[in-house]
Amino acid sequence: MTSQRQQKRLVKREHVDAAAAVIDKDGLPTGFRQTPKWMVDVGGSWYSLRAIVALACEVVGLHAVAQSKLDGTEYHAWRRHLRRLGYRLNRPAWRESEGVHEDLPGAYDAAYAEKIRRLGPTLPQEDLEIWIDGGYYPARCVLGLPPTTSLSATLAAAQAAQLDFRIAEDPADAELEKLLASGTLSTEAQREVMGRLGQGRFRTALLQRHGSCTVSGVTVPAVLRAAHIHRWTDCADTPEARLDLDNGLLLTANLDALFEPGLIAFDDDGTMLLSPQLTNADRAALGITFGMRLRHIPSARQQAYLAKHRLRTHSMHESPEASA
Repeated sequence: MTSQRQQKRLVKREHVDAAAAVIDKDGLPTGFRQTPKWMVDVGGSWYSLRAIVALACEVVGLHAVAQSKLDGTEYHAWRRHLRRLGYRLNRPAWRESEGVHEDLPGAYDAAYAEKIRRLGPTLPQEDLEIWIDGGYYPARCVLGLPPTTSLSATLAAAQAAQLDFRIAEDPADAELEKLLASGTLSTEAQREVMGRLGQGRFRTALLQRHGSCTVSGVTVPAVLRAAHIHRWTDCADTPEARLDLDNGLLLTANLDALFEPGLIAFDDDGTMLLSPQLTNADRAALGITFGMRLRHIPSARQQAYLAKHRLRTHSMHESPEASA
């Protein structure tokens, strides 16, 4: 007799993909909830874990497994197996009675979305907001976290769940823009004001996301700067980019000073590119070496911003080796 472990090994990615195709064609089988406890991401769409397992087992010919009701132990075992196959799993809705989980919601049911919308005007302002069913709302409220809980511990899981984050608008930035538009500032004052744009909520949000310099790992807040990859002034036609978490890097002051004019830049895979203008002596004095890179893999959206930065500065067309 085939053991339960051996039965799971018979279910491959092609069988799971086939199960998702059946649901797409025929709908969710009778007896499965529309909002189950766990869901599986197959090809960018979310499906009931129990339904996917049942249909995948049918495809393989494991009819006994397909028709059984998975108990707690088996349910967790199938979760592990699907993860081993490379699928992402998430809870479809946040349940306030449950604690903080390593897997955060990838979607919300209608009742939860309506509750957040209803509370919207009374919710406290935060540095980070999440899009939910037609609007942006404070991140902690959406995730069901207590006000004193740090977001940094849960951001990675929430972003893996493809929640749409943005940085809340900062009234201080609006006032600084008014100052710049007034035309009354000296050149030196304009530079100082430009240096302060995005250093309020934008910087706080990047600190919550990364907690340290995204290159060196330095954690001293006093020396960390929030760098817009696609500059604030270049976002006049796309103001949403100013609030995009992916349009920011948290850098130490020296790296920020190098990044702004393009003396350093980053490739799509996060590798640091060095301008030929930096001599060996300059690099040594600044603590810059070939092979330095971002401590995270840039998302597709961040790659687009990094490409804009390279195009703007025009100094990153040579590889590090070419300029060594």
